[in-house]
Amino acid sequence: MKKILLIISALGFLYSCASDNYEEYYLDENDFCATANISFSNDVQPVIDANCAVAGCHVPGNGIPVWDSYETISAYADRIAERTLNGEMPPAFSGYSLSLDEIQEIQCWVESGAPNN
Repeated sequence: MKKILLIISALGFLYSCASDNYEEYYLDENDFCATANISFSNDVQPVIDANCAVAGCHVPGNGIPVWDSYETISAYADRIAERTLNGEMPPAFSGYSLSLDEIQEIQCWVESGAPNN
């Protein structure tokens, strides 16, 4: 019983630390977005290509949206922003991950209306 409580406590501590990092990082999101010049073609598309439009994920034949064009990616922009921010995507088991900078760039791109720039 003590081992179980110890494990639960440790997991809770680790989760709270991870959450704190995201909250702290996003406190100045508005400042970052105001000064950043996020481009779909230079910033967002390369992140999608390297971490999402990969074998087993958002490519033809998997039964999920194929993210190979601005039109498709922008149609899912709000969902992409939500799922990358909360850590659902890319899934941990995929072996891919996004840096906090990449997540914030996606957030800013979506908040600016997901322009095709």
